[in-house]
Amino acid sequence: MKAVDSPLVVPTGGGLGAEIRGVDLRRLGDDAFAAIHRAWLDHLVLLFRGQQLTDAELIAFSRRFGELDLAPVQETGRRFVEGMPELYIVSNVL
Repeated sequence: MKAVDSPLVVPTGGGLGAEIRGVDLRRLGDDAFAAIHRAWLDHLVLLFRGQQLTDAELIAFSRRFGELDLAPVQETGRRFVEGMPELYIVSNVL
């Protein structure tokens, strides 16, 4: 998917949330991010389908919203993904 300056924001029709279409979060320009940030402020929850981000790319995209918290300690005693303290694994797979 090529970089787009104006992502399509599709509200869910519910009390909150919107789907963001037409962007590749790995190749996001400043104008497209500004539109996504505005959608986040307006809709509070955003859905991005079909993204293929590495852990590092996810962290880089997330940092554009501001400083990230560190992951809490998991039930297993493990704190975070090795080398990436911002990531927390949520899974029911043992």
